[in-house]
Amino acid sequence: NDLTITSQKMEHHKVSISDVIDRAVKESDYEKKYKSYSENKNGRYIKGIGLSCSMRGVSLGAEGTDTVAGIVSIQSDGSVYILCGLTENGMGLKTVLSQTVAEIFGIDITDITYLDQDTSLIADSGPTVASRSTLVGGNVMKIASEEIKSRLLDLATTVLKDKRENIIFNDNLVLAKNNNKITFKELIQLAFKEGINTSAYGWYKAPQVSWDEEIGQGNAY
Repeated sequence: NDLTITSQKMEHHKVSISDVIDRAVKESDYEKKYKSYSENKNGRYIKGIGLSCSMRGVSLGAEGTDTVAGIVSIQSDGSVYILCGLTENGMGLKTVLSQTVAEIFGIDITDITYLDQDTSLIADSGPTVASRSTLVGGNVMKIASEEIKSRLLDLATTVLKDKRENIIFNDNLVLAKNNNKITFKELIQLAFKEGINTSAYGWYKAPQVSWDEEIGQGNAY
């Protein structure tokens, strides 16, 4: 609930800066390294470790309408094609979007093929601008994947004879709490036989923001 320099109220945050600092200190073994490096200041090469914090906006923010399109399509052999209106410029977009889809379906990332973008096939989703793609691209892949997963869960409840909330997708398997299971590939093959749509078009719009250019105030991101 703090205010930023542009008077944006920091609300609905799941992680606080103090949590981030504590985690970073622990994972980097910061205190031990700081002590060790401080005591060893001789020699040609001197090591050091530091910690700094900053806040930055992700996505387009108040610069313009922030929307993105994506398609997820599962093939009959259980492999998955994904397509997004954002462009890979070497920042790992293909990896992070593939990871998102793989986690939702509980399959290997190697089973996912990221198709090349073409605005004749997918809606133009604006500029990549690095971290924007993880946020909006990740969300659109999540939306499309979860729509398909919901259809698959309807089928899985019948096949595995258990409730939706008792079924998980993990390690290329679809497992029920009653110990019944089926491979992801087998479930997909059943879905094709039943005429279930295993493709979905996703659309994501970032939360509404505002900005007053004259006074430099507003909910910038």
